Amino acid sequence: MVEKLLLCICCSLVFLTYSLSAQDLKIKFSDRSIREGEIFTITLTVPTKKVKEISPFPEIEDFSKKRTTFNRERKEDIFIAEQEYLPSKPGVFTLPSFTISVNGQTYRFNGTKITVAPGKKSHEQKNEDKAGKKEEFSPSELDAMFLVESSEKSVFANEGFVLSASFLVAKDNPSEYNFVDLNKQVTSIIQDLKPADCWIEEITSPGELKKDSVKFHNKIYNRFRLYKVCLFPLGAGTITIPSTNFKVLTYQTLRTKNSIDRRDEFKTFKSNEIDVHVSPLPDHPLQDSVAVGTAELQTNIWKKVLEVNEPLKVSLKLTGMFNPSIAEMNIKETPDFEIYPEKEEVKKEEKGGGVQFTKVFNYEFLPKNPGNVKLADCFSLIYFNTLSKTYDTLTPKFTIYVKGERKSEYISSHEEGFYQLIDKSSNKLRQGERDDLTKILTNIIILFMLVTTIILIIKR
Repeated sequence: MVEKLLLCICCSLVFLTYSLSAQDLKIKFSDRSIREGEIFTITLTVPTKKVKEISPFPEIEDFSKKRTTFNRERKEDIFIAEQEYLPSKPGVFTLPSFTISVNGQTYRFNGTKITVAPGKKSHEQKNEDKAGKKEEFSPSELDAMFLVESSEKSVFANEGFVLSASFLVAKDNPSEYNFVDLNKQVTSIIQDLKPADCWIEEITSPGELKKDSVKFHNKIYNRFRLYKVCLFPLGAGTITIPSTNFKVLTYQTLRTKNSIDRRDEFKTFKSNEIDVHVSPLPDHPLQDSVAVGTAELQTNIWKKVLEVNEPLKVSLKLTGMFNPSIAEMNIKETPDFEIYPEKEEVKKEEKGGGVQFTKVFNYEFLPKNPGNVKLADCFSLIYFNTLSKTYDTLTPKFTIYVKGERKSEYISSHEEGFYQLIDKSSNKLRQGERDDLTKILTNIIILFMLVTTIILIIKR
């Protein structure tokens, strides 16, 4: 028992000592306002000279790594690693937060912004001349590929398919690499990939670089997705996606005991050409205007029982893989109810390797007469189902129950009102003098009756 307790205490002390040492790791940036041809430096100080391994310093987009140096200060018992970077062009650049591993332990550091002003490129070849002859540098062994992929090889007209462009780097890749002119390259790739005869729904924005892992040919790769789009062919035929290029920066290296020297080496990767066959839709009166794909319809209502003239919000949610721009709801009105369209909502989200679209149709439903109303008699959406390869109609399943009386029956079952009496009144003109004579005679009769009443009371 005592031995276990001592063991736990020793482990705790070791961990505490290691944690305290970790807090003393320091990152220092050189001047963050430089000119072209000048070096930006990151310096890492580790409070021990017993550093067996250290991971590469982070990449900075549009910067190339130059010399990395390692020094052990015996007097101060510290290890210092320094990484030099050379900008490729002027501008303002962001070094995001990054991690560095020392002896298998990973540490996170805050990034910074670097401003590069135009200037003379004076640093070129300096380190290379000091490092040694050209043949002493080891060539890059970058294990990577550039892929443009289509989710489908054959579709119907107006049926969507997903096109994606990705850069893949093997997880066990031994070489360092970096991206250069990423936004410019992606813009060029987009121009190459977008066919003219398709409706386009963007899934990612240019410059939005997403990273994940993928298994390809039984090998694990880090995937950097450069662009993803959903295309809807407007007509039958063959859509050809041409081959396009993607360039990355990698390095030839010369390693010594206390340094790593690098020479820039640009590698260009080329994608394959892709053909997508587009078949025409079967004959139908609406074949040029209906959505094509897969779809489900959900109905949201807040009440099933209403009074006459009581409004109801009806929300019809269409989800699936279809072109939301041409998916339209058909509305049928009768004297028993009125329907008022409201704002529509369209959303898209990635689902698995594909895309799911959602279009919500919002309406105000106003019943005018009592009875049962099937929403299927009011709303319908015709589309071509690519699973069954037939035209299909989606309708809501709910029935609305309307209580109350018809307004016309309510009025006729009571005494005639003001508006009903209008039709029965004479519209002939009369002279005003006849009305004055009637008033005088009426007043004389009332006065006579009043005098007679007074005389009878006095006689009593």
